[in-house]
Amino acid sequence: MERGEASILGAIDECTLCLVSAGICAGNVVTSMMLADGDVAISKRGVKINLLCGDFIEAAYPFMERSPVIVNGFAYLACGISTEILFYNRPE
Repeated sequence: MERGEASILGAIDECTLCLVSAGICAGNVVTSMMLADGDVAISKRGVKINLLCGDFIEAAYPFMERSPVIVNGFAYLACGISTEILFYNRPE
């Protein structure tokens, strides 16, 4: 671990958790016509806090199964982006 090799797994876990949660919340903001006003407000807050601080993962829990196509698409997209962020400048 002192060489930094094992720490990349923790970084992947944290980055994908926060960005997938933000992606699910962003999917809910996009499909806001199907949500109540309070749900849209929590989704916007979840996107903002997860992208800036990475500390509001629970915001996505109530919305994971509501719109499987769009929300799951945003979740997969966010997961791919987060892994690319981590491995972008990694030496071979």
